[in-house]
Amino acid sequence: MIKVEKLTKQFGGLKAVSDVSFEVKEGQILGLIGPNGAGKTTCFNMIAGALPPSSGTVFFKGQEITGLKPNKICHLGIARTFQIVKPLKKLTVKENILVGALSKSKDIKEARKKAEEVIQLTEIEDITDLKASDLSIGNLKRLEMARALATSPEVLLLDEPLGGLTTKEVENAVKMTRKINQSGVTIIIIEHIMKALMSMADYIVVLQNGIKISEGTPKEVSADPEVIKAYLGEDAYA
Repeated sequence: MIKVEKLTKQFGGLKAVSDVSFEVKEGQILGLIGPNGAGKTTCFNMIAGALPPSSGTVFFKGQEITGLKPNKICHLGIARTFQIVKPLKKLTVKENILVGALSKSKDIKEARKKAEEVIQLTEIEDITDLKASDLSIGNLKRLEMARALATSPEVLLLDEPLGGLTTKEVENAVKMTRKINQSGVTIIIIEHIMKALMSMADYIVVLQNGIKISEGTPKEVSADPEVIKAYLGEDAYA
């Protein structure tokens, strides 16, 4: 579904991402992990079109999409959420989701039908009439995911969807992510809550200082000395 080859992003003299390559198979949940500043969100931004790569290529279903605008990439079937949620604060939850649905269909009846489907899928019927400005962080994260799903994506990029949630909210979000994946959506997820991520992901790619240092199944990656050092420091094996 997604293939990136030698993806690089340079800001002046700083390489935020350097020659990163990986593939995401259809129906997979791929976890993109690494310490803060590893280049994870920069990778997302290049895949989703928010940032043009300095070099390298991005493919979606075999078609090169490198450097396309975010609206074009969304229309092709890739949606994303943001680590810092960006709702339309003056609109209700339902209206926010409807805006997402209208990005794919200009038929208001069709868009409303899609919005209702997403509301049921994400189980947010209890908050649909609330204004986004009145939501808790947990409900804002739910809205962020629902609004992205309203664009009918084939691939969903989730940027730290569990950040700031309570233990119970994390459990519910994990279940919801699995449910979305089982509905046919391929997922790439950035997350720092390792226990939750490892329980969801089929495959993991690890970045450090903009470089890919490991990839494999959750079991393989969690046992990799380079990954352990990246998270725990050089003294981890002392």
